[in-house]
Amino acid sequence: MKIIIPSKGRPQSASQTVELVGPENALVYIQKDQLKSYSKLIDSKIIRTLPDGTYGMGAIRKYMLQDNINEDYVLQLDDDVDGMEYKFDPKVTRIVDKEHILRIIDNCYRMADDLGTNLFGFISSPNPMLYTQLNHFLFGGMVACGIGIIPKNLGDVMFDERFVVNEDHDFAMQTKFYKRFLVMDGRYNWIYGKTWSNEGGCSTLRNRQVLEKCRNLLIQKWGSCIITNKKKPNQIYLHVPF
Repeated sequence: MKIIIPSKGRPQSASQTVELVGPENALVYIQKDQLKSYSKLIDSKIIRTLPDGTYGMGAIRKYMLQDNINEDYVLQLDDDVDGMEYKFDPKVTRIVDKEHILRIIDNCYRMADDLGTNLFGFISSPNPMLYTQLNHFLFGGMVACGIGIIPKNLGDVMFDERFVVNEDHDFAMQTKFYKRFLVMDGRYNWIYGKTWSNEGGCSTLRNRQVLEKCRNLLIQKWGSCIITNKKKPNQIYLHVPF
């Protein structure tokens, strides 16, 4: 098992995420020109540099996965994660204990592996509008923030390098198409920064043209399964009838 953290422009944040899951379990992937700033805060033994020309999250995630293809499983974790939350107490409970978090991840992996699928993770938000306490586990939707992958179960599923962003939507759709289900433990979610306003990370890739191009590519591949927000057309949802 490896917890893989892609990062750009966030050495301080990435170092905190490493400490959360334990440096012995983590690898941090960065561009070569970022090495000096990251090495000040993170042990260089767990830093990996991406090949020159690796651009966009689809290409980055594909490279990281193939670089760890012999692991039982990997978790590609965002570089601004600073904990987990358990939503099924009367009050949402924050979890920052490393061993507790690793056990939660491992339990979800084992469920997915038993079912023979390649993708697992946790629901993306603690917002009660986006989950119900009647459903502890989900077998569809988009796994975001922490993408758990079981390489031996991939089959024909792989990150599409054409997606600069929205690669996680496409990966989830591929999994549904080839495997018919993924596994999300709806009891937990990751605590992370503000997706659209944090400096660094994917914010360096997003612009109107990129978002429109990737949205159109999703629609081209998956048709009516891709729903766009009428008020915010760059925001995308999955509606999968199978």
